[in-house]
Amino acid sequence: MFALLSRSQSTDARAMTPRQAVRAFFWSRLWLLLALALTQGLTLLAVTWVNQRNTEQVLQTQARSALESLVRIAADNTRAYLQTAAQTVTINSQNLRQGLISADDPSSLAVNFQTLLGNIPQLNGVLAGQSDGSFTFVRRDGLQNQERFVRVIEPRPTRRVTTTRWDAAGRLIDQTLAPDPYDPRDRPWYSLAVAAPNTLVWTDPYVFASSRLPGITVATAQRSVGRTSTGAGNQNQGWVVLGADVGLRDLADFLKTLQISENGRAFISDGQGHAVATSRAWPVQIEGRLPTLAEVADPGLRALLDAQGRLKLGGLSSADRPQESRESREPPGGAARRYQVGGQPYAAVIRRIEIQPGMSWVIGVYAPESDFTQGLGAMGNRNFLLIVLASLLSSLIAWPFLFRATQPMAALQRQASTDPLTGLRHRASFLAQLSEILNDGPTQGGPGQHSADQNGTDQGSTDQNSAGQARTGRTGAPYNRRATVPAELAVMIFDLDGFKTINDTYGHPVGDAVLNAISARLLAAVRMGDTLARLGGDEFVLIIAGRSRSEVHERAEAILAAVTRHPVRLDGVDHRLGATAGLAFDSGQRPAAARTADLALELLTRADQQLIQGKRRGKGRVWVEGGETPDGLAHPLI
Repeated sequence: MFALLSRSQSTDARAMTPRQAVRAFFWSRLWLLLALALTQGLTLLAVTWVNQRNTEQVLQTQARSALESLVRIAADNTRAYLQTAAQTVTINSQNLRQGLISADDPSSLAVNFQTLLGNIPQLNGVLAGQSDGSFTFVRRDGLQNQERFVRVIEPRPTRRVTTTRWDAAGRLIDQTLAPDPYDPRDRPWYSLAVAAPNTLVWTDPYVFASSRLPGITVATAQRSVGRTSTGAGNQNQGWVVLGADVGLRDLADFLKTLQISENGRAFISDGQGHAVATSRAWPVQIEGRLPTLAEVADPGLRALLDAQGRLKLGGLSSADRPQESRESREPPGGAARRYQVGGQPYAAVIRRIEIQPGMSWVIGVYAPESDFTQGLGAMGNRNFLLIVLASLLSSLIAWPFLFRATQPMAALQRQASTDPLTGLRHRASFLAQLSEILNDGPTQGGPGQHSADQNGTDQGSTDQNSAGQARTGRTGAPYNRRATVPAELAVMIFDLDGFKTINDTYGHPVGDAVLNAISARLLAAVRMGDTLARLGGDEFVLIIAGRSRSEVHERAEAILAAVTRHPVRLDGVDHRLGATAGLAFDSGQRPAAARTADLALELLTRADQQLIQGKRRGKGRVWVEGGETPDGLAHPLI
């Protein structure tokens, strides 16, 4: 090609006919176009190959991050689920110790236990057993667990077993006095509790005899003055064991809600390696007892087990790791790893959670990496054909602009637009969003109509991930920025009353945790169309749109009430907070010479002034520009 070009350039300067000139120009342009097409094609092919490799690596990294998030969510929910039963037993033990309930009054115990079942859905049953063989037990029964099964065993003067069933409305279904050999003193929960009095103990997971579903029992024993195992009433001390049954099927139902890949699995195992719960059916089904992971594992899980069938955690099996440092040695999201199963790469995250000192369970999620990278091969073939066609066509019609067209690539990087602590928007990002909203409205509907913006846009999912998920993740639906509804637009700034005291008393780490908890509550309280940000310290700001100013007032009150209604509980300490807010409405007027950025700052400043003035007049309210909150809405938010 270059030889032909050189030959053409070395031609003498003799005159050419117009046809020769056209022909020479044609061949010169053709060779240039072919050279450009070849260069561009090879370049794009190399870029595409590198991009595909990078995309695969990014997808793998994202897959591991997603698995870590799922493990965190599952661990938090599992711990909270089981701790509810433990707290119930602890409260019953305290009530018994203080004389609020009596182990010798089975009728009042049964009523108390039925009330607990009605209020705490995690419980499957509540029980009390004594060293003389007395037993009071209430559990869920019937369709959808709406009925109640009550069994009372009274050993004196002669052994009597009373079994009563109540319907969902509290009406008696039947009552029998049939003999039953059941003795609570023979059960594991009783013997474990008596062996460690005044301490919460957990049985190994087992299958409930009544429902044939997996469960676990937590119990505690304490001394009681009264009956003894001989049945004589005297002042000798006997045992009273209080317990609660927890069904584990709800944990499996929760795991099924997690968004795992098609071939992935989430599972829960206890310290003995039992398969407590799974997000999808095990390949092997075992009836009548709780199987171990080794008995039901698929190839992906089997690769995570050691020779004894225990999960390998950070190079050590779950049985070999020192009890006192199990969780402390693992990262917060769990131990992430890559491994091979039959030549196929897998990603897994395993995390140990401590239910109580001396008792730990394991949460795991694993999936083949191909679930996250599937389709990349076919996409690469399609891209190759598109590259060839695009190179030829772009060389013919757009080759002079190639250099200029690539310049915007250097401007794609942008600074982070979120608050590093809470993951919400920061001040600059909020003002930019407010300016954009003001720039879009008023629209055809006249004054009072504004474009809405989904909460957080790109930051919607980032807000929740960085808030500890748990915060749980919440993303907006696809959003049409030009869609408008008749609305009033307002900016609300509020800060937390009492936060400084918490920060000064407990330190900045606790203060940061409180801010994260408040951010999570705000994300749960706002709607699609609201834009939420943290200005700094304990000060937050929100764009609220509504059909009327009264509606905006009500929403502002509701949001602050949702944030401050309950105290923030951290490490067993309740931190009660109030909130005071300033609310300013957009007038809808757009002076011709005004910039929307200035209008946004002006609206934010007006809301801030209302907050400052409002705190002088009275905390715990939403103070509105132009007057106080209407009587129907004004109430302290403390």
